[in-house]
Amino acid sequence: MATPGDAIFSRKIVMDTINNHMDELEGMLAAADKVDMAEAREHADVISVMFMAFPHLFPPATNQWKANAERDAGRDTYASPELWKNFADFYGRAGRASKVAYAASRAKEQGELRTLVSELRTVCNSCHAAYLKTD
Repeated sequence: MATPGDAIFSRKIVMDTINNHMDELEGMLAAADKVDMAEAREHADVISVMFMAFPHLFPPATNQWKANAERDAGRDTYASPELWKNFADFYGRAGRASKVAYAASRAKEQGELRTLVSELRTVCNSCHAAYLKTD
């Protein structure tokens, strides 16, 4: 049986993977006049799929934030207790991120992709602002 630490570790890996794909997308859009749309769509598709699974990695037993505690960045949570108080909102935000990423994975033109990746970054940042603790 998975432990709360296993779930926390898993969601960190998923978030790191999402972040790596976002970095690739944003880097492609910043560095090139002409983006390889097939590659960009693939990155966005992976992000979309990962966001569908992401909220399921937050079972109640992983609500373990403690202020001023020593934390292992790889195994301890930085998720705010507010996430579980407002889980429907958190779940909706992950769903919204998935839908925006899915739309980006279907973008036909670079301008459309750029707009959707920017929107996805905004969705991600707003969720982090609401539910990610920092020391």
